[in-house]
Amino acid sequence: MSGPHHVPLPGSSRTPLSNVREIGPVEPTEEVGFTVVLRRRADLPRNLVEGPETVSQAELAARFGADPDDVEQVRAAFETAGVRVVDVHPGSRRLSAAGPAAEVNALFSTELTLVSNEPLVGDGPFEHRSRSGELRVPASVDGIIVAVLGLDSRQQARPQMRVHPAGVAHVAYNPPDLGPVYEFPAGTDGTGRIAAIVELGGGFVQSDLDTYFGGLGIRPPSVTAVGVDGAKNGGGTDPTGSDGEVLLDIEVLGALAPGAQQFVYFAPNTDQGFLDAVSTAVHATPTPVV
Repeated sequence: MSGPHHVPLPGSSRTPLSNVREIGPVEPTEEVGFTVVLRRRADLPRNLVEGPETVSQAELAARFGADPDDVEQVRAAFETAGVRVVDVHPGSRRLSAAGPAAEVNALFSTELTLVSNEPLVGDGPFEHRSRSGELRVPASVDGIIVAVLGLDSRQQARPQMRVHPAGVAHVAYNPPDLGPVYEFPAGTDGTGRIAAIVELGGGFVQSDLDTYFGGLGIRPPSVTAVGVDGAKNGGGTDPTGSDGEVLLDIEVLGALAPGAQQFVYFAPNTDQGFLDAVSTAVHATPTPVV
């Protein structure tokens, strides 16, 4: 499907998935949304990469974000291909776009296929878009586009927690017990600070948090759920899966720094979801410190 005026996108090659059932090509009219990352207008200097100098969000966007000319060059190429630009965030150099699968396939010289796969999270089978090989982009944006995420919607992460059978663990520790082991600063509770947590699935309910912190004799922290790319707080009740990971993150942070405001960013478990969640959190106002 490669056009005469397309060039390879470095780093975009993917090997075909194994042990999947191919359902067929994605319907030509199906809407496909994706995220494009653009190059910086200037490289980050050493004093910013290694510290201690810092810059404001506005200065970061103006000095090191996406160049407006690059944004318009990409917009023009996409519109010519029948793909629309939905949103632009110059500071994080992200451009959100969407279009029919047929036009997206042609734009990137690829073929999106629907497959059934064993899931990393949840019960199977899991259906998602897949692609293989390298992407190619219009020559007019060669070097401007750094990455294209979201065309392939396979899952990226799985819960890493392990649940012991009842009676196996003879000794248990809570976060306040372990804080001194990790030299967490004494006499601090995070008041006035904002912390961001990224979750690729799962959810929480406030009553579970109230019960947990009540058992520790600690006031529950302020926790706000933020949806990214259509995801939201699942508010589930599975402590052995993704919900358990979410609760564990909130509870450990809240037990050590109950005065900090927590913003929990829920995103799809895809490469696009992960990038968009981290970028949204990093560039939020007010900005999290952790």
